[in-house]
Amino acid sequence: MNNPLYIAKQASPISENSDGHVKISFGESVLSVDEPKSVTQTQFDIFQYKLRRFVESIGFRLVIAFLFISDLIIIIVSTILGFKDKDSRVLDIVSLSLSCIFMLDILLRIIAQGKEFFQKKLELLDLFVMTAGFVINIVLMSPAVRHQQGQIVKVVVLPRIFRVINLVRTIRIIRHRDHFKTGSRHLVGQNKKRTIGNGFDLDLCCISDRIIAMSFPSKGTDAFFRNDIVDVSHYLDLTYGDHYRVYNLCSERYYNTAYFHNRVERILIDDHNVPRLNDLIRMANSVTAWFEENEKNVIAVHCKGGKGRTGTMISVALLKTGVCQTAEEALNLFAEGRTDLRHGKQFQGVETPSQTRYVGYYEKILHVYNHEMPPPKILKLKTIVIRSIASVGNGDGSDLFFTVGNYDELLGRFQLAPDNRVDISVCKNEHNKEEDTITISDIRLSPLKGDVKIMFFSTNKVINN
Repeated sequence: MNNPLYIAKQASPISENSDGHVKISFGESVLSVDEPKSVTQTQFDIFQYKLRRFVESIGFRLVIAFLFISDLIIIIVSTILGFKDKDSRVLDIVSLSLSCIFMLDILLRIIAQGKEFFQKKLELLDLFVMTAGFVINIVLMSPAVRHQQGQIVKVVVLPRIFRVINLVRTIRIIRHRDHFKTGSRHLVGQNKKRTIGNGFDLDLCCISDRIIAMSFPSKGTDAFFRNDIVDVSHYLDLTYGDHYRVYNLCSERYYNTAYFHNRVERILIDDHNVPRLNDLIRMANSVTAWFEENEKNVIAVHCKGGKGRTGTMISVALLKTGVCQTAEEALNLFAEGRTDLRHGKQFQGVETPSQTRYVGYYEKILHVYNHEMPPPKILKLKTIVIRSIASVGNGDGSDLFFTVGNYDELLGRFQLAPDNRVDISVCKNEHNKEEDTITISDIRLSPLKGDVKIMFFSTNKVINN
């Protein structure tokens, strides 16, 4: 299946140190764009990509907008002063300098976008207006023109018309232009891989040839910083037709599924949390059934940022479909496919420890329990040991309290130091300063089973010392 998304090949694995920090290293990225075989990026491709990210960055666009506003002020001042004032000569020189900067902006965009630049009507309008304004600025600087007082109105009116167009263009950039939206989205998306080209710039990429990761398809003000749901819908329709299904993993937000022809399945997962174990199985079975319907079928998975929850469930899909054999391999492949090293070194894989553990749990369910839920166990929570406590809050656990619950109800609230709150039970807290640990015991709680979540909180405003 030809796919216009960037597909990353296998690279060096992720390693986890004993201190709990996850590190990742990559080899050379390989791209495939509408071709059956992959081609290695050239140095010019890398330069062009970095240049495009620079000229479309929010900072660069704000600078250009500021210069446009400055040029507008110069237009007003020079019109009031007229050519007889010596200061107008200085203003015209400044205006010409700004025109040179605007032409440089156009040139950089042409180099960065290549042929795509000439396929956009607004970009061509910018090119026409800027070139005309640049030429007229040069004409205005001509001594012959400046001394022909009878012709002055004819000469001045034309550039003013073009500069009014520039002003309209500036306002459009500040409020609506794709440059500002793109810059904002790049800022929020950091160095996640994107789909760029053919009029699209989306936080969306392929992890395998049938599995897509993306951020939340948004509307309204959120669409200024994240994927616009209309653009995502148009892209998926154009690329995959009726052969895609979307998985929304957000419990906190939703959208009109009609944008994706109601081919949307929701699995409710809280941000920075894990799904139920049976939801992992449900997701895996759903993906498998969809893939078996047609060899062209693909899935697009998203949470809010398209990273933690998305990476967890995509790793499950990679295991169930046989693309990967181990949880580590699946997590590696997701991180490799989601991280764009051309734009930064930040790790864009699954980082929350509980999420990586749940992928490991699913691997065991798949290979040991024949893809069925393991037999239920009823356990008694007796002690909790926390290591490296010196760097957290008060450093001895006295500021901590915690809750124990499952997906249906809160089972208990506990504190490590009494503060006269009758609705919270007090546990024993033994602080071992030499080993930098605390041991929590005397947890008065009914026996537990199934998915259990323990959440710690601190009354200290400074959590990390």
